[in-house]
Amino acid sequence: MSKNAAIAGEDSRPALRPCYCYAVRDAAGGSVFFLTNFDKDVVISGLPAKWGGSDPQTFSSASIDHGSINREQGISEQSFQLRARIHNVQDYSRYILFGMIPKIEVGIIKVTSGAAVDELTAAWGTDTLLVHSGIVTDFTVEGFEVQVGCVPQPFLTSHQVPRWRYTRTCNHQLYGAACTVVASSFEFSNSILSLDEDNRQVTVSGQRVSTLADHWRGGVLVHNPSGVRLTIFAAELSGGNTILSLHQWSPDMAATDSVTLNAGCDHTSNTCESKFSNLANFGGFPMVPNKNPGLHGVD
Repeated sequence: MSKNAAIAGEDSRPALRPCYCYAVRDAAGGSVFFLTNFDKDVVISGLPAKWGGSDPQTFSSASIDHGSINREQGISEQSFQLRARIHNVQDYSRYILFGMIPKIEVGIIKVTSGAAVDELTAAWGTDTLLVHSGIVTDFTVEGFEVQVGCVPQPFLTSHQVPRWRYTRTCNHQLYGAACTVVASSFEFSNSILSLDEDNRQVTVSGQRVSTLADHWRGGVLVHNPSGVRLTIFAAELSGGNTILSLHQWSPDMAATDSVTLNAGCDHTSNTCESKFSNLANFGGFPMVPNKNPGLHGVD
């Protein structure tokens, strides 16, 4: 502390912050990255096999941190945001340009031991605490900074949101635990016949028996070789084949590749009953009036 600062009563000591480590993995079993916000590398022994890597595992010092872990609208599952500086934007560009987010999971690990030494060493479960983990749902890049939004896996798979208001549409995730519809009963797998990248259209060989084109609107095309999932916003049947218009595009797709189509849902009671025969599990309140009679009167 300088003499002048001491006279002014100011505290000029450097700010201290907790040491966090971040395990970033492809949930399908691909690459894993190990980073820390500490100014030195951190070595953790006994890391669970789920996160891969070696034992002990070194977490490399990087410009990375996470925001607050928030509860919104009474939802018990908590989301969080991750921020990091990146030096090679090109590695991420294909996902940004084509709107694809692979199934990536992020684990936040707090290191509770703490001497600032040349290399911080910790043991899993003794010196560490798994603060949270979540699946990447979105990310944006500004300059050399990437910001990532993460949502807990249980929330994504069940999508059971505690109700803070009554809605006419269903709040269950299609094929989730609360929905109970089985995806394999409403899908179609075959090979790609042709691609139209300019119009983001894929022609799939053949058609699902007794299925209208609208069956696929709002659904997902899964590129089986890569696992990439692309949203279908329109479909038509022509010449015995299925033509799909996609919101995103994948440069990995090629003619003859295998794809699987999953049906979509608009979360209305009519679709739930007529398309999926699942009205008993409908999660909305279709009889709720569009207007509040207390505010707008009774017709």
